[in-house]
Amino acid sequence: MALVDIMGDVIRANPALSRITGHTAEVSVARLFGSRSYPDDAHADARRGLELQDEPGKATPVEQRYRHARGHEIWVALHVSLVRNDDRASYLIVQVQDISDRKRRESRLEHLVGHDHLTGLLNSRGFGRALAHESRSAARYGGAGALLLLDLDHFKAVNDQFGHKAGDDLLKTIAETLLGRVRETDIVARLGGDEFGIILPRVDGEHATVVADGIVQALRDRHAPSAEHRIAVTASVGIAMFDGQSSAEILAAADLAMYEAKASGRDRFAGRRHA
Repeated sequence: MALVDIMGDVIRANPALSRITGHTAEVSVARLFGSRSYPDDAHADARRGLELQDEPGKATPVEQRYRHARGHEIWVALHVSLVRNDDRASYLIVQVQDISDRKRRESRLEHLVGHDHLTGLLNSRGFGRALAHESRSAARYGGAGALLLLDLDHFKAVNDQFGHKAGDDLLKTIAETLLGRVRETDIVARLGGDEFGIILPRVDGEHATVVADGIVQALRDRHAPSAEHRIAVTASVGIAMFDGQSSAEILAAADLAMYEAKASGRDRFAGRRHA
């Protein structure tokens, strides 16, 4: 905690403030409201300072990222209260709590909630959020983009003949293959069972077709593991361009295209502009 006058000078502070921030109390307080902020959050600090002037006596809890004196990121809960005497601003009461451990736990939990435990890819929940974000961004700023939906052909035969362990191993191999065929900025997810989704931000139809064709060809080289047999693994891929559509419309169009690929003989891709 620290007691700070209106000019920003520390009147009093306890040693815990320096232990949390790695700075002296004076340096810590001077940087709490701007330059010490994590760069992405600096705009919030200026706004919070203005709010304090309008809400005297009210503690303002904010969870905020900052840079420790050693350079690493920390999370703190910052409580600031403006105290007035005779209707004049007198001083600030600042309380800082280190919540880095809780934030790390929350981050791990969020990862588990949004990712597939088998492959480490996004799951359907995380994928839905990503698709909504990318489609809104493309619609707002006029950017292109594409969605690929991929379903493995006759995957049930792998589980039936070799067991679920072999099926799981193959799914992990497929996930690695897909990651190897896309850019770092692309988004790959396992949507459930043997279905995968790939978001290709800021691409045109030609690029989406090249990626889909490359994936179909790459998966032809993958086989279910067995000491006695080799089962070829192929995939049907549906392509849908964003075209200003909502995420639900894009998903529906890609789903229809994927089933068109299956109906046309599997081991291929098909594309639709929208549903």
